[in-house]
Amino acid sequence: MASAYRFSRDFVGQVSKSKNKRQATGPACVDPDDSWMVNSLGKSPCVVAAQLWGVCNAGNASFPALPAGNGYRPESTAGSTTLCSCSWASYNLLQGCAICQTAEGTNNPVTWGNWQDECQGELTDGTWFPRGFVLPSGVAVPDWATTDRINYMA
Repeated sequence: MASAYRFSRDFVGQVSKSKNKRQATGPACVDPDDSWMVNSLGKSPCVVAAQLWGVCNAGNASFPALPAGNGYRPESTAGSTTLCSCSWASYNLLQGCAICQTAEGTNNPVTWGNWQDECQGELTDGTWFPRGFVLPSGVAVPDWATTDRINYMA
């Protein structure tokens, strides 16, 4: 059974904490067939997900490349999930991020049900990103990432 990569506060804390510099990083997509996942600014779904998570983390977030056979999950240490990490857009982007890192698509996306369970009440209600949070200029979220997971299952 494949495991899922879990993020800890310590990992996110390794990102630069400069007051004036926001940092959002993540792996690039390696399979040309997954180019549709890249946003209008040429950013991978991994980088866009980091930009979204950064809204709730002083602008800083980063995702490491996954070991083969793994998937991303919301930070699941007690109290470490946020409205940003539990949004539909974050879920969609990180599952795309997991898939596009290997040419064979061998990483395992996490089910929406498992994501919901780990978000422990931090889920956004009725919108792809939490109301009241403003995306920084220069962040472009692809349309596919704003689709409610329920619509994929219909």
